[in-house]
Amino acid sequence: DLDPPTRSNKDVWQELLEHEGLLPSWDVERKELLVGFDDTEDAEREAMTRTLRIEKPSLEGLGTFEAMEVSGVVLAARSQTDAQQWARWRFESRIQDYATQRRMEEWAQTAAAPFPDHHIDLPNRSELASEAWSARVELPSPRTWHVVAAEDWRLR
Repeated sequence: DLDPPTRSNKDVWQELLEHEGLLPSWDVERKELLVGFDDTEDAEREAMTRTLRIEKPSLEGLGTFEAMEVSGVVLAARSQTDAQQWARWRFESRIQDYATQRRMEEWAQTAAAPFPDHHIDLPNRSELASEAWSARVELPSPRTWHVVAAEDWRLR
């Protein structure tokens, strides 16, 4: 019979993060991994979580273990700039239908919700329509049409 280690789950987690070089990015109080927008993938940006793969977990006094994955690691924006880019990406990714005023408000609220500690500035429909139309290619995307048409028709 072996006695279990006397370390807490929190201590083990922090030791694993330190081994991976991620401890400085860990917010102990909020239990979130602070990451840059460019360091995330689309699925992570939407879910605000990541599956963290640790190739050779090592715990002092216990040795090295087989690779493991920790799912559901909560992500947060590292900086104001990251939060702004992330919220903008989340906002634009929601435009899957005509951008009525009501939908635009809902999409903006949902996009900014994960960033309560940051000031998020998202464009209104008119600004977004102008940006989308200026950036269009030969065949505008459905997203461009959903915004531009809704603005032209003044959909509420």
